[in-house]
Amino acid sequence: MSKRSSNAPRFADMPDVMHFDDLAALLGISRTSCYDYARRGLLPFPVIRCGRRLFVSKLSVIRAFEEDETL
Repeated sequence: MSKRSSNAPRFADMPDVMHFDDLAALLGISRTSCYDYARRGLLPFPVIRCGRRLFVSKLSVIRAFEEDETL
């Protein structure tokens, strides 16, 4: 049985382009940390900037984690 919180987001339910708030919740990190990682270039996928808002594509997140599994 999963220990996942009932209010935790499911990756399958996320939109194709995710806002950083959604990404932070999905990764289980704070929103501030997520923005800090993006600013410092530490995220393993490209960041889409639209004005002051930041987004990531769901496909790029999938690819980043698939590549990580080969290590």
